[in-house]
Amino acid sequence: MGNRAPPRTSRSVTQANRVIELDATVAQAHAIRAASLMELSQDAEALNSARNAVRLEPTAWQHRLIEARLLMKLDDAEAAALTIRALPAELRSANLLLATTYADALEAIQRPAEAAE
Repeated sequence: MGNRAPPRTSRSVTQANRVIELDATVAQAHAIRAASLMELSQDAEALNSARNAVRLEPTAWQHRLIEARLLMKLDDAEAAALTIRALPAELRSANLLLATTYADALEAIQRPAEAAE
């Protein structure tokens, strides 16, 4: 068995590419492409997509999170730290940054909010 990409991940890249071809200003498509490419270990290309998403939608924490995780994966701690500092304070938790799925990230965000109630 080779090093084949999960079909769903490959489809996500293909679909994101199609959306970007139709309208390159859709930040979510760049973010989905970045996250999918990261799963496929195509980190340099994923980082370009994450940065495009951040450029298009600079206030979306999800895009910055993907960018920060890629920078950490690429051992660029200084750039990752700058990106993390751009996140809202309540999102700068280790649990969020270490989350491996979007669902884990949402849970990490909700946990502090629930504790405050």
